Amino acid sequence: MTNKCLLEDGQKIVFLGDSITQAGDGYVSVVQAVIGAMMPELNLTYINAGIGGHKVTDMLDRVAESVIVHDPDWVTVSVGINDVWHGQNGVPIEQFRDIYGELIERLQTQTVAKLVLFTTTVIGEDRDGEANKRLVSYNEHIRNVAGKRKCMLVDMNEAFRGAITRRQKISTDLWFTTDGVHTSPIGAYLMAHTLAKAWGVF
Repeated sequence: MTNKCLLEDGQKIVFLGDSITQAGDGYVSVVQAVIGAMMPELNLTYINAGIGGHKVTDMLDRVAESVIVHDPDWVTVSVGINDVWHGQNGVPIEQFRDIYGELIERLQTQTVAKLVLFTTTVIGEDRDGEANKRLVSYNEHIRNVAGKRKCMLVDMNEAFRGAITRRQKISTDLWFTTDGVHTSPIGAYLMAHTLAKAWGVF
């Protein structure tokens, strides 16, 4: 985290991800609104490169046309939910490790962008649910890659887990998601706030 805004006037930001990123009312649009309100002097270009259902394999396949071609200054990478949520059609952790590493390497060697790596959000709003347990190794790998490659890490998983813990003192109903995965307006704001704070917007 920082007290100084890391974004600069004229920069281009590409958001790489799945349906959570693609959503028209999701965190990408919310973070644009937050930055527009808090830093109205910045003229930034935002490119949403989220595609529903995509896993790390899909993102590696399309990274050139979805990200690299835009010559971005920043790239956020949000991946991992579908790799677990899709079960047998997902991406096993051993394969995820290799492909995620290749994806980040390509972004670092083929762009001048600063990378922002997200851990995943959640699968169901039960911190100790089986799907969330399976996410642990994926998120540990994302954290390790961020550290080794000196990328900014935005720990969405910790933000959601902490918020869920506080919320469940009141209710166990879905609050941050609409179906256990796709974000509600509250979940989208939580993601946007977490990212904007990491960038030093406030």
